[in-house]
Amino acid sequence: MYSILCFGDSNTYGMVPLENGRLPYGQRWPGRLAAMLGTEYLIIEEGMIGRTCAIDDDIKPGRNAMEYIYPCLMSHFPLDLIIVMLGTNDVKSRYRLTAGEIQMAMRVLLHKIDDVMRWMSTDAEILLVAPVPLQENMPPDCELDAASVQKTKELAELYRELAEERNIHFADAATWVDPRNTQPDACHYDAEGCRQFAEGIHPVILDILKDKKPHHA
Repeated sequence: MYSILCFGDSNTYGMVPLENGRLPYGQRWPGRLAAMLGTEYLIIEEGMIGRTCAIDDDIKPGRNAMEYIYPCLMSHFPLDLIIVMLGTNDVKSRYRLTAGEIQMAMRVLLHKIDDVMRWMSTDAEILLVAPVPLQENMPPDCELDAASVQKTKELAELYRELAEERNIHFADAATWVDPRNTQPDACHYDAEGCRQFAEGIHPVILDILKDKKPHHA
């Protein structure tokens, strides 16, 4: 059995757009992916609302991926594939980060993942996914602004460069998800967006793992 960790933010968690609820498991993209892949694949959800690559948030504590990645990976060992999709929350206006600084934070996070794999003597594949860029029609009370939108548009190329630098897999979620009718709040996928995401990432995962022997018998 292949073990696949989905490490991300509210779009991996399955936050309902414009509400505080959570989509049912079968509608969230990890749940849809599990159904598509079948019983030979274990999908592990590690989505957190507000999660950032490296920011300690005094208003919403516990969101810093740097602080959680070690125990997260070690508790789910062994893994065959680690999917990382973060960066959307890092562009919040109050954080004042550039897209380049977010890329640097992601670089450190990926280095930490490598550390764990060395400690645990494992060789999991890593898939870095650039999130779908924010849309312009954000709610007025949102923590995001026009500069945030622009930064998310820059992340795909920066993440692509980072993936090439580290010799890991890369995918751009914007090639799977049409945000015009799947992100009612300009940020979070609805059930249709999750379906599009799952259908887009499914063949990517199959290709990555096609020649890899699973850690679990």
